[in-house]
Amino acid sequence: MRVPFAAVPVGNLRFEKPLPPEPWTNTYNATYFGPSCIQLIRMGSTTMESEDCLHLNIIAPQEKSPNGNPVLLWIHSGGYELGSANQYGYNGIAERWAPRGITVVTINYRLGALDCRGDPPP
Repeated sequence: MRVPFAAVPVGNLRFEKPLPPEPWTNTYNATYFGPSCIQLIRMGSTTMESEDCLHLNIIAPQEKSPNGNPVLLWIHSGGYELGSANQYGYNGIAERWAPRGITVVTINYRLGALDCRGDPPP
């Protein structure tokens, strides 16, 4: 599920454009949603927030189609101020789309003061 798409944007990278993530050599544990990005506006969310939030969440059907599965990319709303890729949780996505043979990809992006609307990482 959880796959980083950029380096952790802290320290000198805090207000910069995202850089590619560090490669990993071991098996990557992608079996859980990562934290939501830090939000200035609280909407009663109980999800964990962190600056280390630049992840894709990928939920794929167990059965693969011989021609490949369609992919639904969901980008949360919130005006660059609030929201999260974790909004509907694993069950809300897996129960609705995976049985139909659809792979779902959700994405977190920096919000509020930490938003960096530049070019995506190479």
